Amino acid sequence: MTDVFKPDNLRKLPTDGMVVAVCTSGVRSPMVHVMLQNIGFKNTKYLHPGTKGLAEIVGPHTAPQL
Repeated sequence: MTDVFKPDNLRKLPTDGMVVAVCTSGVRSPMVHVMLQNIGFKNTKYLHPGTKGLAEIVGPHTAPQL
């Protein structure tokens, strides 16, 4: 989680668009969302309930073969 806040990584985040924080369980992403807002990012969101929770809601799917 702390890697997000390294100066080189912060410079990679858009300042004129939305930043969405995502984690596996939905525990860390809300914290990153709040911390980004605290340092000046205005348009931040987070995926609740994380990628695991999303997979449970959506169910098993297979990506189409290209």
